[in-house]
Amino acid sequence: MKTKIVPVKVYEHAGYFIDAMHQYNIITAIKHFPGHGSSTEDSHLGLVDITDTYNEEVELFPYRKLIESSKTDIIMTAHVMNTNIDPDNPATLSSIFLKDILRGRLNYEGLIVSDDMQMGAIATYFGFEEAIVRAINAGCDLLIFSNNNQKYDDDIAQKAVEVIKKAIKEGKITEEEISSSYNRIKELKEKYNI
Repeated sequence: MKTKIVPVKVYEHAGYFIDAMHQYNIITAIKHFPGHGSSTEDSHLGLVDITDTYNEEVELFPYRKLIESSKTDIIMTAHVMNTNIDPDNPATLSSIFLKDILRGRLNYEGLIVSDDMQMGAIATYFGFEEAIVRAINAGCDLLIFSNNNQKYDDDIAQKAVEVIKKAIKEGKITEEEISSSYNRIKELKEKYNI
């Protein structure tokens, strides 16, 4: 039996946890945007479609309230599909979710980090290079590669950097996109004296 999600309680409990972390100067990340509460499958294994179960008002409420309360350092994306919102991309790779909704409608100005780019929802359907380019263009400032789903790759970070450099040279990613991400990262580090 699935427990009913009460968005006010999610917001309140997340807020208490964030406040406690901030007392010790610990950066927090809220996840998984735009909400994973209505999913019935595991995005570690493959794409999760929430089109028929997603309730935007319920799912976005905690994000909206935490943003309004200035409690958000970082927001992590979800590898979920909602074809009513973006018929072609999971949220991590969707500028509709990240730029239009999160930055536009919810007025979020902080860092956006992807969930693990090697999870089945991304790795199975998008190539390494394509996923990186799409995620950055969608609005991700940081990309996570947990490096634990397959044979460990000592050079995964360098390979990702090379993909980004190549994409900039080919005009697939703009320098402005990278500069904006850099500035958001720098601002958060300065806030925490890192």
